[in-house]
Amino acid sequence: MVRLVLDMPQMFATPPPLLTPLEGGDEAEVNSGDGSRKKTRVVTQTHTFTKLEVLTLVCGCFFGIFPDQDIVKQVRPELSPPSRKAGRRGNNDDDIIQFPYFTAVRMFSAPGNMGKMVVLKAQKLRCILQYFLRVVPRMTSDPAALSAEVVDFTRVGVHVPGDEGRNRSEQTPQQLLEIIGTTSDVDGPVQEAHDDVDTRPRLHAARCVSDTLIEDLDKHLQIDFANKFAGGGVLNSGCVQEEIRFLLSPELLVSCLIFAKLEPHEAFVIHGTERYSAYQGYGGSFVFGGNFQDTIRLIAQADGRLRRECVIVGIDATDYGSARVERQYTRAHVRRDLVKAYAGFAYPDAHDGEQCWPVATGNWGCGVFQGDRELKFLIQWLAASLRHRELVYVLFERDLDLQNKVNPLLTLATSPKAREWGRQSGGLAQWLAEFLFDELSVGRGMRGAQSVLSRAATSLERALSALQLPVGQDGDAEAKQQPEKSPQTHTTSPASSESKQSPVSTPPRSEDQADAAEPSEALKKKPKTMKKELHQRTMQDFFAPKQ
Repeated sequence: MVRLVLDMPQMFATPPPLLTPLEGGDEAEVNSGDGSRKKTRVVTQTHTFTKLEVLTLVCGCFFGIFPDQDIVKQVRPELSPPSRKAGRRGNNDDDIIQFPYFTAVRMFSAPGNMGKMVVLKAQKLRCILQYFLRVVPRMTSDPAALSAEVVDFTRVGVHVPGDEGRNRSEQTPQQLLEIIGTTSDVDGPVQEAHDDVDTRPRLHAARCVSDTLIEDLDKHLQIDFANKFAGGGVLNSGCVQEEIRFLLSPELLVSCLIFAKLEPHEAFVIHGTERYSAYQGYGGSFVFGGNFQDTIRLIAQADGRLRRECVIVGIDATDYGSARVERQYTRAHVRRDLVKAYAGFAYPDAHDGEQCWPVATGNWGCGVFQGDRELKFLIQWLAASLRHRELVYVLFERDLDLQNKVNPLLTLATSPKAREWGRQSGGLAQWLAEFLFDELSVGRGMRGAQSVLSRAATSLERALSALQLPVGQDGDAEAKQQPEKSPQTHTTSPASSESKQSPVSTPPRSEDQADAAEPSEALKKKPKTMKKELHQRTMQDFFAPKQ
């Protein structure tokens, strides 16, 4: 380890780039039938390290050789180093690009009257030592193998047209969906919108699970409930969701070196890390649980090097605190969280062919930040749908009551009438956006009598009752066959059938065509019973426990 640190100047003859806040650049435009409209722009910046380089940097962090770093964008006398405020995280000056600290020296001490903190830091250090015990022998015996494996560190920014000034508050939910739902990725060509292609957003499948953890779900975007400084308190006394994830895979610590503080429209993504430790407990009860053998496979890249199929996405939440908890229901804060989640879910390199990986997430920012978990579920559901991903919401045992609140809403959203509404016009996604931006923000004072999910279920039930589908479509929707199993999660998901529909809109059948379509013999004999059994069987499969 010492030799690696001493050889660092030769290994990094050119210093690795620092991934700082992304500028908007030129906004892409797409031609539509009635003129041109601007599209949301997804910008990424990536740097790739070999696992040998990652090991070297983590060794340097362990020995405490990296100083605190900030970048002063514009030199002013009051920003000179002698006069700057101590404690980088307390300095909010826009002319300073701030970074997390990347040194483990704070891990080696604790106040004398805090014996529990000493024990906790010892358990955290044991996880980092497990990484060294596993990787250093590999480096000694076969350094070429470590050089053949890579880890990608990516900063993702989302720039929404009209996101500055008063235009942001003047946009209707439908306008926002149209802008965010049509995205121009920097790495891909700008696609033209045609009149015969329906590009309206669809509400994709969502489900709650309680028999697994986020870090155990392979081929998912594993969401890190991040601090705006990557890693949070992992190199100090913090030990909640983000810090634990970094301890299980210490290769993630390199993000503390290269990622500057996240802006409201940004997320970070780390692709290719390996997990080395098991654990038990949470927070102050965290303990190292022994060695962990990661079975996620390595995939060969275009240059011949290998990358593990593990994608970790960091999105930071807003701290509302006891005095500011009401603010999260306002349109501005809902929009901020939607754009933030969208940025994390927009990572382009997480798919199998045309099938996007699902999002594995949970109660984002609902601990000490006092976020409303029901609101976070709805925001992340909409954001995942806008990126054509299924939402897998992971619950702890203490959160099982949330599933009982989610189930009635998902039952309505996956009913035949709702699926047909979403397939024809994208009505479900538009309804959810209008509920979040209009109904919820206007009536946030009513939450004491009715929860967010209860209000959402009532709102959707009212919308479906008032909905008039074209003649023949409502009956056809209820007679649809049971949806196929989703290849992403290996569980049956009725809403996934909506996401797999062709983007080409199907014209409604005429009344003559509807009358000419003869129902099956089974439906003639027992139409109501058959419809009820089909609906029940679908919902049972939808909420069935994972096999």
